Amino acid sequence: MDLPKIQTSNLFDQVYITLKQLIIRRTFRSNEKISIPVLAKNLGISITPIREALNRLEAEGLVKTVPKVGTFVVGIDKSYVEQVIEFRLMIDYWVIEQYRQFSAERFEEIAGRLDQLTRHAVAEVDPAVTPIEQYGHFDMIFHTEFINACGNIQILETYQNLMNFRILTVGNPTPKQYNLSMTQHREIVDQLLKQDWQGTRDGLRQHLNYSKQNLIDWIDSNGGEV
Repeated sequence: MDLPKIQTSNLFDQVYITLKQLIIRRTFRSNEKISIPVLAKNLGISITPIREALNRLEAEGLVKTVPKVGTFVVGIDKSYVEQVIEFRLMIDYWVIEQYRQFSAERFEEIAGRLDQLTRHAVAEVDPAVTPIEQYGHFDMIFHTEFINACGNIQILETYQNLMNFRILTVGNPTPKQYNLSMTQHREIVDQLLKQDWQGTRDGLRQHLNYSKQNLIDWIDSNGGEV
């Protein structure tokens, strides 16, 4: 496997990030065994940072170690997707309750930022020419900004980890699907700006259910696990 060599500064974090991306983007396939010695050779580093990175990835549920057998990439099935979407929705609902408690000045600042972000995303997204990666970028930025407004780093990091599986679909959704996703972001913010809290909740639920169904359809087309 032809992998980029790792620089020595911030080695442990770099190895973790590199392996995480290889797993998320399925360079390492579902249920594939990860050879630590082979990785060390290909990356040009010792096995110690690789073991540390795999421990972190196991804590996030991306790999699983079987004693005396090895470490394997965890597959994603429909049940996992349903649980992740349910958890994300719980966090989103909690965030809405925090927004309701913001001062008028704080709400105006955050809502204005989301308004500008989603208007830019809708204007920039062109189903005919925009690369799929750009849609994923807009999606991650929107949800990160929405959650981050509450200032809880632990919840933000948890939410971002829950979104990791979404990146697996980078090569699959059509531009039309992502265009609709950007439009849904815009509709959520429209409800938020009106402080229509139930409308905001309904918009988020519709958006996540749409994402969930796209993922489940893709998983079904790949034999029930990816």
